[in-house]
Amino acid sequence: MKKRAKKKIQNSSAKKKVNWKILIVCLVVVFIFAGIGSFFSSDQTKSAYYVSIKPDLTPPNWVFPLVWNFLFVLLAYALYFSWIKSEHNPKNRNKIVLIFLLNLAFNVLWSFLFFVVKNPLFAFFDIILLLISIVWIFAFNWKFERKSSYLVVPYFVWVLFAAYLNWVSYLKWVSLV
Repeated sequence: MKKRAKKKIQNSSAKKKVNWKILIVCLVVVFIFAGIGSFFSSDQTKSAYYVSIKPDLTPPNWVFPLVWNFLFVLLAYALYFSWIKSEHNPKNRNKIVLIFLLNLAFNVLWSFLFFVVKNPLFAFFDIILLLISIVWIFAFNWKFERKSSYLVVPYFVWVLFAAYLNWVSYLKWVSLV
């Protein structure tokens, strides 16, 4: 009896062991996309265009890198837990890759549309797709890895707030054009 209990404890602790290689890959992939998005936006936050359409509720500029880095870490962990949980299910893994890559692509595209193209309307359409992709991550993972679903909730809330800011920016932009 004691041997079985000991074996169960060993098996459960082995399952909880961190796969550092996969975790690092998840972090690197997410932060590569984050870096690309940051490249499009970092110098633009002081531009005349941005200042002219910036909503009153916009947090100070120093808040954005802190929040986004925190959210990207959560997203990387969500990706990691989903990947590990679907270890024996290649179909799920393919969907996970698709969903997360689409999400990250929409995130980068938003920075490009808003700051480089300088079109808040196109950026707003993109942010709606970004929100949909976050809901897709949440719903897909809910079936087999709820940790991943919970980890994207703060991301969803922040992007929802960003969508509001984007919409107000669009309304200001329309009045200037």
